[in-house]
Amino acid sequence: MTDEMMKAIEDILLSDMSDRNLTLEQFWKLPEQERGRRYADLSEEERLNVRLHMLPGVIHPLCNICRYYHGSATCEAFPNGIPGEHIRMVMDDPGIVCRGGYHYQQR
Repeated sequence: MTDEMMKAIEDILLSDMSDRNLTLEQFWKLPEQERGRRYADLSEEERLNVRLHMLPGVIHPLCNICRYYHGSATCEAFPNGIPGEHIRMVMDDPGIVCRGGYHYQQR
């Protein structure tokens, strides 16, 4: 591949990224139907992040919209990763206490 072709591809990718104007934090605050419509407004990296944090099907873990959530399946209570079993427990009962006394609070 020539340098000219590489530059053209890079320009296309960069211009595509600059058109994205929705942050992941803003995305998770949207109503579910709006998220579906605005998904394309996320950068490639943020779209990947969304896919990685979604359980199979149409279930969206409450942890993703908790005020203590950091991203990449980590939070104040579980800085090294939220266990899948805990995510399921929060989905069943949002009032449960997480490690360190934290509990789900929507952003």
